[in-house]
Amino acid sequence: MLTCLQISNHPAAAWAGAAEPWLRANGANWRERRAVLAPNAAWIAALKAGAVSAELPILGVEWLTPGRLRTNALGTLPGPLRRVALREDLHLLLELAAARLPDNLLARAYGSDSASFQELLDALEGAGWDAGVLPDAAARELAGVAAQLRTKAGWLTSASADKLLREAAVKNALPPLGDKLLAIGFGPGDWALRSLLEAATAAYAKCELILDVVDELQLASAAWVGVWEEKFMGTGEWLEAVDPPVPFAPLAAEVLARPLAQSKIKKISTSKKITPYLWLADNLQAEADLTVGQALAFLRDEGNESPRVGIVVGSVASPLAQEIAARLAALELPHHDAPGHLPGRDRAQTLFEAWLDWQENGRLAGWVAWVRAAGQGGLLSEINAAKIEKSLQEAARATLSDDPAVLAAWLRVVNYGDNEAKDFFTAWPRLPESAPWENILEKIGEASQKLRWPAEPEMLRDRAENGRGVFAGPVPRATVLRWVRAVTRVPGRTRDRRGREPWAPLQIVDAASAAAQVWTHLILAGLQHGEWPNDIRESPLLDDSQLRELNRKVLRQGPQGEGHWTVAPGHALLQTPGDRRWFERANFARLLGLPTQGLALTARLADPADGRPARLAEYFWSVAKLLIGRLPETADWDALAAASRVRREICRVALSENFKNKSAATFAAAALPDARETARAFATRRNPTTAFDEFSFCLPAPPTMPLRLSCKAWEEAMQRPGAAWFKYMLRAAPRWNPAEEDTTRLSVGIWAHAWARSGPENSLEAFLILDQDTWREISAASHQEARDATESAFTTAGREFPESWLDASGEAARLANHWIFTLSEQPGWSHALAEAELPPNLQCALPGITGSIPLTGRMDLVMFPRSVSLAGGSLVGVPAWLLDFKTGMDKPLTLIRLAKGKGIQLALYALALKALGAGEVSLTLLNAEAALKSQMESAELEHPELAARWQLLAEFAIGGVWGDLSDLEDEYS
Repeated sequence: MLTCLQISNHPAAAWAGAAEPWLRANGANWRERRAVLAPNAAWIAALKAGAVSAELPILGVEWLTPGRLRTNALGTLPGPLRRVALREDLHLLLELAAARLPDNLLARAYGSDSASFQELLDALEGAGWDAGVLPDAAARELAGVAAQLRTKAGWLTSASADKLLREAAVKNALPPLGDKLLAIGFGPGDWALRSLLEAATAAYAKCELILDVVDELQLASAAWVGVWEEKFMGTGEWLEAVDPPVPFAPLAAEVLARPLAQSKIKKISTSKKITPYLWLADNLQAEADLTVGQALAFLRDEGNESPRVGIVVGSVASPLAQEIAARLAALELPHHDAPGHLPGRDRAQTLFEAWLDWQENGRLAGWVAWVRAAGQGGLLSEINAAKIEKSLQEAARATLSDDPAVLAAWLRVVNYGDNEAKDFFTAWPRLPESAPWENILEKIGEASQKLRWPAEPEMLRDRAENGRGVFAGPVPRATVLRWVRAVTRVPGRTRDRRGREPWAPLQIVDAASAAAQVWTHLILAGLQHGEWPNDIRESPLLDDSQLRELNRKVLRQGPQGEGHWTVAPGHALLQTPGDRRWFERANFARLLGLPTQGLALTARLADPADGRPARLAEYFWSVAKLLIGRLPETADWDALAAASRVRREICRVALSENFKNKSAATFAAAALPDARETARAFATRRNPTTAFDEFSFCLPAPPTMPLRLSCKAWEEAMQRPGAAWFKYMLRAAPRWNPAEEDTTRLSVGIWAHAWARSGPENSLEAFLILDQDTWREISAASHQEARDATESAFTTAGREFPESWLDASGEAARLANHWIFTLSEQPGWSHALAEAELPPNLQCALPGITGSIPLTGRMDLVMFPRSVSLAGGSLVGVPAWLLDFKTGMDKPLTLIRLAKGKGIQLALYALALKALGAGEVSLTLLNAEAALKSQMESAELEHPELAARWQLLAEFAIGGVWGDLSDLEDEYS
């Protein structure tokens, strides 16, 4: 029974006029069942904080959110227990419905991402409409099938549960839940909860309802008040709070575009006038420094005996909130970090999610990621994980496929390598693409038991039981996996031990939570576009005009006559994108009006993700415009940014002076580095007249022995020293990424070279060059062997042998035949070494350089006029022709290109042959089309044009100094 209706647009008024008297009168009355209902946990926390501060008795008071009230009320209804479907359950139903509608274009478009469509359905149902109002037939069909599945499962949506409770209340069939209820904080943004609130007013003997209305002149707000005035059959009383001054009320009214005289906020004292602070930081870290410094300054305000300072961010996912919390924690300053941060995942959870990733996206990249996760998680040793990854790499290059079934079949057909891969794949098979619900959940349960996640496996079993017998026929594997991922995800956030002080005077809160509380000071931080307000998009299935038409059908004049708006029973108003934008702005204006002593706003110039320029929120523009009296110009922003830099330095000094403990000193040194050092490093590494220092790629001291690298590695170092330093010196090369590798091109090169391996592998003895026909037979046999194995793998996997593989194989055969024909046309060169490794411990002198460097590497092909060996000195005085086969259209080797570092690998091979005693060495880069001819002679390697190149190589190898060159730098820049 509704006994009292009051209205507030300020949390101080709601507290002083309603909440505090109600708790004082009913808090200690333990003989009665008392409850407080609020929209969210933020309102409840604010009310509890006020009660503790005022020393009010609240023993035995039940604190309810809408979800908990709904559960309690459903439990009192006669009959079987009703289950309200969770968000992931509704998404599951939509995906299953989409799978049953292969010809439905909308179902195919939404696919696995049904969240936005479900949000639209929730909004419609919350307003008392069903999917039949959607103008799109495909949308109505998809929603209808999902509704049928939900009915079969016996699940309720939140809206249908609220409707059921309301209907029971209308029929006086809702059992009582208690004696007294205080429902506070519900505003026009809570239209979808109308039915639940109506049920609540009937379930308690006495109910006081305090509406939260920011802008009473807006139609949706007026109708919200009108609905309850109609139900209450009277006029709601506006609450006043005369105790706290509101110095920024005029600013809030201007942002809201409402004259202060037209707002109920006029009833609150505005005698004190203070100017808010505006700070414009260079980046995320600078903004965090400014925010923390401003918060500490607010806490030290003179005459402020009990400060309550709020740092407000746009959402709980704000990166700024984490930066601020880290600084406060390092300062050992007690605070409440409401947003917190997501905790690190348990190893078992990480493994289980990696397994789900592979099962859901089970191509080669997912398989490799799963193997790596298994190695890191202890299912495999690191050695075995590396072996399996190598097996997969070889299988992918042989089959040109990323299909796990084909790769596994190829490994079995060729009996490749050790058994680690086969054993691992047998132990962790892939689930079928579709199967009955029970079968897929049984297999997932087996995997979760082996991986020991979820930590409470019965939770997954219980949730799975709800779908047993509901989903007839096979269900898609991917759909079930996404549902399992959602229901086993660990919820909740965590925070530092010093950030768990809910009664601390310093609070980090999101915008929605801040609006429910009373503050002495507020800092509205991170005012960036997309965060304040959130991006609001119009639904393509129900546009603004259609939403307004639905609202028009239920909006009507109330019993109090002209100006009294109400909404038909069982319905609610739908928020249009314009409505949502207005409510966002109204809530921001409310935040401006909340603090009683101080206000600050901060924004930044650079985006935290990549440092690019960031867009300021329109709210920041609005406040700046009101403060300076005109639209800000570039000069105004520059001046504000300069003042903010000065302020940041002052904050840093204040932190170091006022917090002398170890944590603060460590924090100041680690978290606030001098940006000038970064600029100096940038300039030093690009100044050719400056000696190398700690910012360069170099060893601390010259190596005692010259660095030993392959000829290919030295060519990479000449072209991209920075990348080569990480790859060869630090062993920090990027891991194999199947999604980025050009497997076809790489495999064509490997296959095209196969014909030359007619001698023993890594032999140092030159073999007799075979005739063209014999060599072609060897090449054809090699290609046929590869085709037979690959074709068998595809057949075993039940896949069709692809034409693309034949195309790639044919290209490799064409290249091999071209090279064989070219070689057969060179009389006088009777012997060759193929794929030959340079002898170990080979030292090679560089032209014009004192000393020598060790060289390693494998040469494609070297031709000789007679039989020779790379060992035993038989090469002395014998001429050689060094060939490097290229599958593309690489340009010929020239002196100019060599001086630029192009072809260094082949040049070093030539110098290595000279070090072994060879006579004149010819060099040729043989591409896919060119005829065979010498492009350079070893004598040309001593040309003065190459002196700088050899000197640089000596500095690399002997001095250990590499320097840096951007991989993206244009050679002409």
